[in-house]
Amino acid sequence: MDWVDYLHNPEGIRAVFGNEAPSLNNVDINFIRLDTSGPAVAINFVLEKFPEPAPAKWVAAGKNAVMLELSFFVVEDVSLNGLARSMICDLRISRDADGLIVLDMGSIPEMRVASRYLSLAKMVAYARDDR
Repeated sequence: MDWVDYLHNPEGIRAVFGNEAPSLNNVDINFIRLDTSGPAVAINFVLEKFPEPAPAKWVAAGKNAVMLELSFFVVEDVSLNGLARSMICDLRISRDADGLIVLDMGSIPEMRVASRYLSLAKMVAYARDDR
């Protein structure tokens, strides 16, 4: 299983990336949002690699980067240690022995989320200047 298999709605990712899940290594974190209703945690980040082949409309529009936002719902546990101006790190998503979906994020920040559900909230292609 790959991390996309844990999504409640994997169709969007599969439509763009096919059967090979995009790597969650060296993602560039934009923000992490904690929400007491739910409770929920959202993490917004840019993938290190653009899909190949990319959708024709993305290529025609000059897009070269993909931003994803993942939402973890019915969060049972969350821990966060450290912050930095630039947060490039590896994300690991798995399922634990209790059936919870677990996000582990190493380095700075160090974060762990355990939740009942995971959803793709957003996927946006855009033109990034530094690529």
